[in-house]
Amino acid sequence: MGSIKTAGLGLAAALVLVAVMASAAQAGEYGSCVKQSRVGRVFKGHYLDKGCTKRATIEEQEAGGEANRWNWEPGPPEANPKLTAKGKGTTLVVGGEGGTITCLKHTSSGQITSSKEASMQITFTGCSRGISEEPCETAGQAPGTIVWPVFDRLVDHGEHGHGGGEPLEGEVWSELTLFPNAEFTCGSEGATFLVFDSASGVTSGKTVDAMSKKAVTAFGAGKAEQNLEVFFTNPVTTKQERLHASLTAEDILKFEERVEIRL
Repeated sequence: MGSIKTAGLGLAAALVLVAVMASAAQAGEYGSCVKQSRVGRVFKGHYLDKGCTKRATIEEQEAGGEANRWNWEPGPPEANPKLTAKGKGTTLVVGGEGGTITCLKHTSSGQITSSKEASMQITFTGCSRGISEEPCETAGQAPGTIVWPVFDRLVDHGEHGHGGGEPLEGEVWSELTLFPNAEFTCGSEGATFLVFDSASGVTSGKTVDAMSKKAVTAFGAGKAEQNLEVFFTNPVTTKQERLHASLTAEDILKFEERVEIRL
């Protein structure tokens, strides 16, 4: 639930997220815009700005100059860079008898594991269910504390997410997937929730087409797609149901180094 939002968060650390435009059918990838050394007295980079968004012409690249100092280099600039995230007011609405679970805040930490994905552990606190505010927790955690293992990947134009959707032109989607799943209980009777599959959010902020250490990913109605599933077990009847769930959350990501989401 709320945990899914953070992973969003997905989303990267000492690197740059590249979202290839609609003409490309491959997913975006982490990378960085790197300043080049002079070749003789000139630069022969492919880009004219340190965000690698203004491409030099073929003629400028071949002849060299003072402006084209930058090249785009895919992949993280260092091994498995770190990222953290935090947020408040997360809500997971589960269909049927599952009800609504809210968490007051969360923190998360993780690292980039490849040019496409990051893995994270999210810790939600102040979690409760329904109007009676039954505390919810992961086994071994304090009341009100839920822990979620997730990984995050970028869904690009021309590539479908788990639910078959894809970003609009100019959008960046962060798809958070529980890995392998997350289980917690609520109330003294022990209503059990086993959450799996994914939720996508829209990432925005100064990291879009610019270098920054912060980004925001928003999950909720009308933002990307919701594909969360929950096995809910009623503690009284012991009946288990498979239910759909939806996540509403806003995640603030902080990167170890400046990051760019390149469209």
